[in-house]
Amino acid sequence: MGLASSPRIFTKLMKPVFSTLRKRGHANVAYIDDTLLISDNESECRENVKATTELLDRLGLTINIEKSVFQPTQCIQFLGFEINSKTMTVSLTQDRINSIKLMCHNILKKKTITLRQFAQIIGKFVASEPGVLYAPLYYKTLEIEKDRLLKANSGNFEAIVIVNNCIRDNLQWWIDNVDKHPKFITCEKPFLTIKTDSSLSGWGAVNDNNGECIQGVWDEHEKREHINYLELKAGLLAIKTFCEPLRKCHVRVFLDNTVSVAYINRMGGKITNLNSLTKTIWQFCAEREIWLSACHLPGVENVEADFLSRNRNSDMEWKLHTHVFKRIIDIYGKCDIDLFASGLNYQFKPYASYEPDKEAAVIDAFSIQWSDIKAYVFCPFSLLGRVLQKITVDQAEAIVIAPIWSTQTWFPQMLQMICEPSFILPNLPDLLYLPNNLDVRHPLRKMRLGVFRVSGRRSKTEDYQRKQEKFSCHPGGIPLKNSIGHIKRNGCHFVTKDKLIYLKQM
Repeated sequence: MGLASSPRIFTKLMKPVFSTLRKRGHANVAYIDDTLLISDNESECRENVKATTELLDRLGLTINIEKSVFQPTQCIQFLGFEINSKTMTVSLTQDRINSIKLMCHNILKKKTITLRQFAQIIGKFVASEPGVLYAPLYYKTLEIEKDRLLKANSGNFEAIVIVNNCIRDNLQWWIDNVDKHPKFITCEKPFLTIKTDSSLSGWGAVNDNNGECIQGVWDEHEKREHINYLELKAGLLAIKTFCEPLRKCHVRVFLDNTVSVAYINRMGGKITNLNSLTKTIWQFCAEREIWLSACHLPGVENVEADFLSRNRNSDMEWKLHTHVFKRIIDIYGKCDIDLFASGLNYQFKPYASYEPDKEAAVIDAFSIQWSDIKAYVFCPFSLLGRVLQKITVDQAEAIVIAPIWSTQTWFPQMLQMICEPSFILPNLPDLLYLPNNLDVRHPLRKMRLGVFRVSGRRSKTEDYQRKQEKFSCHPGGIPLKNSIGHIKRNGCHFVTKDKLIYLKQM
């Protein structure tokens, strides 16, 4: 046993180490003392391994040879998961599969267990979610039961739990399916789009592919249900109607209810009847190997209600200085849509909002295709990895505002996707401001932002890289590492695929 603070301290110490590698274009993911190196091909992967091992060795860190994999591979174990880049899936390792099955078998042999044992097996299920496709469907119900029992027993984890049929059915599913449903890393474009709506009296839905419409009314019992339940029930009825003949495809459903969207995308939640309804939806889709995604669609009644008056967090409304934005447009030309904005901070119309907004052209930027638009992207920084993946999948192009954070895992990918000259934005005190409160300054005052012209088309990025200078060395063969990533008066440079990527000061 070590100090409780040790993992955090070690992670902080290693951040500059992996930042140095990322500045040179080497993609990596580090979790405490486990590291995954990622490259596009075998030769680049070998170079990544070489650069990483040499740097760690120079720093006096010892690599565990027996537990490490030095040869490039398309299937590797990392943090208890097996990552396969050929099938683009993540699954559990055999050891974790065996451990889960053993715990389930042991519980099924008993009539009662302690609440602590119940919580332990649920924890196992939750931790396995990144590698088991339908995992939440078969532990959310158990979580609801655990929370109920904890409350009934005043938080006593030694209380007795009866292993009832519900618990047994869920445990049996894990025994039968834990090794059969790996999780997909990427998702294909939607084959079918459905729009649904519900009121307290009835429901309706539209098949966006062919314009077919369906409708119905609620019975007296259903009319007494909460609107969240009715919206989710409308989604179920629409999916059953339009998706019955479909197999092995991606279906996207738009609902006028954020709770319903969250329950579908998260495969359940803490409210029993909503969780049960969500499970029914997903089981219908799973039988047909249909992947389901949900997005919010604003309705006429609920747009003006709570959105602007009560549910807005003003700290999310940071806007780039107008004059700086105009300079960006002068350099790159006009954009078609502001993808991550709101009624307070949009730079131009049309814009896409993350929540209901009567002025927005789109709700949820990720719900549309980006391939045919030139987008302006100034998103929450936590979404940058997802944004870059979306640009790649849709073969899109965009102007992206992002912090120059070489410590982040998405940074090497950003460098690889640059297709035109990019710039460091001026270090102005009001570079970012809140339109509704001009006196507040952004808390990350030392942060430097850059504007990056990126593309998901490899041919375009490779064409740009060919025109760049090669990463040079001193006569003695020592790479010019110290200057990489340091922002100076004339800008800074990074490395991707042995080519220097210059960021000039705007």
